[in-house]
Amino acid sequence: MVTRAPIRDDDYKLLKPDDEYTEKIELGACFAFEAGEKLQVGATYRDENENPPKPPPGAAHWEGQIEAMPAEFLVPVDYTR
Repeated sequence: MVTRAPIRDDDYKLLKPDDEYTEKIELGACFAFEAGEKLQVGATYRDENENPPKPPPGAAHWEGQIEAMPAEFLVPVDYTR
């Protein structure tokens, strides 16, 4: 599991209907992979901040959890760390 702390106010984004947010995490910095290895990766988001910043007028703070379906892939055979 990759986590980050402390949570900062500028970590929060205002998403309007149909907006998307993408975060790129370099897994190779946290895990060791072998060339040709088959992996399954999933993602979960849950705001655990007990005191999130106040949302802008007209917006609401979302509480809940989002889970992405796992994706399978092969580490490229020419992968080197």
